[in-house]
Amino acid sequence: METIIIQSADNAAIAKIKAFLKEIEVSYETQSFEDEQSPYDPDFVQMVLDASKEEGGKEIDPKNLWESLKS
Repeated sequence: METIIIQSADNAAIAKIKAFLKEIEVSYETQSFEDEQSPYDPDFVQMVLDASKEEGGKEIDPKNLWESLKS
């Protein structure tokens, strides 16, 4: 068995592809991207968003990591 992933926002194209697959008797499954859920815990997402709004964070220079951490 082989999996082929086809992505299109054009509903007419999707309908034609489904009709073609049905004509050649190939089974298929569909999944809408809107149906997918975030892999992240909603509490964690909210915690990160809240922390990004807080003042007092520390900016770290990746080119001078150790000096950035000292101050």
